[in-house]
Amino acid sequence: MAVLKKNSLSRHAANFLARRPLREVERLLRKRAVIFKKSKGRILKASNRWQEWEIRLLDRLPDRDVAKRTGRACGAAASKRRQLGLLRRPPRRAAPWTPEHLGMLGKFPDKEVARKLNRNYKTVQNMRSRLGIANTGGIVRDWTRAEERLLGRASDKIIAGRLHRSMTSVYIRRRRLGIARNNPDYRVWTKREDRLLGRVADREVARKLNRSLGSIRFRRRNLGIALVYPPQWNRAEEALLGTMPDEDLVKKLNRSLIAIKSRRFRQHIPAFAGPRAWTAEDEALLGKFTDKEIARRFNRTLDAVAIRRQRLRIPAFGYRGRRWTAKENKLLRTMPDEDVAAKLGRTPASVRLHRKYQESSYRRKTQRMTVGQDCSGRPC
Repeated sequence: MAVLKKNSLSRHAANFLARRPLREVERLLRKRAVIFKKSKGRILKASNRWQEWEIRLLDRLPDRDVAKRTGRACGAAASKRRQLGLLRRPPRRAAPWTPEHLGMLGKFPDKEVARKLNRNYKTVQNMRSRLGIANTGGIVRDWTRAEERLLGRASDKIIAGRLHRSMTSVYIRRRRLGIARNNPDYRVWTKREDRLLGRVADREVARKLNRSLGSIRFRRRNLGIALVYPPQWNRAEEALLGTMPDEDLVKKLNRSLIAIKSRRFRQHIPAFAGPRAWTAEDEALLGKFTDKEIARRFNRTLDAVAIRRQRLRIPAFGYRGRRWTAKENKLLRTMPDEDVAAKLGRTPASVRLHRKYQESSYRRKTQRMTVGQDCSGRPC
């Protein structure tokens, strides 16, 4: 045993392990150690051709033992034995159980009995279960009345630390005695919260009630409430996606906010942004920078910035050209933009933006005229 260093940490660790049962010490140390499973038997890298020492094993050992020692398959060993005309060796049988061996069952742990008798652990366990002998050989501490009175007064983790027991043993003992657990974070379910179960998705109920998803599912299943799945989406409902904020569609479609957002994402429909009004500060920057820079700063499209600037009669940044005349405006509807640009000596981009500005102006005038007249065409 390695000599512990003379410091406070090693002394505390030694005192801590000394107060724990042997089984708990093994469990704690096993958690902190890296365990590599050893392969069963002796695995050798045998070549395809049988060696002399392997053939000698066929005459002395069963096929299973030969396969373990040579690293070959059990069927290969049996085939080679039949080819050589050797007799089949019966497998080794375990020694019979004596009264002395049976007397050790239940008095010691199964692993210790298996080590002493040179038997398999499962063999010892099966024999003990077949004879109906209880497993009382382990290190088991009986519960006292004083320890049982502590159950339920604090959480299982705290009680396990005070009594130097595992959380599993404390949990099983408390459930066996019918004692409810003491959880300070537990919230009692109200009737209003129970009425929400099953009406919408469990994830949405968990978000509204600020509870975990597992708690919602466990409560709903205990009350026998089936989950009501929402109806399928129709074309009329999908047509409303993106036309108004998702929060307004919640009441209109009677669906959850998560369901509406998820459906909109699946249909590749952008969220409703709504028209943004131009402020005086935004308009003051028009013409002082390029339209591309203004569009990047305000997160607007290039056409929106150019149309707003033209509507306010603000020339473009660095513009030294001429204004559009009435004669030039008439040519916009008679030929394509490229032909108009070549005829007037302008760029195609300037012709395209001016045409959009003229169309938007004409559309606004038409709307104002329609609102100011009745059905007969006369002003109201």
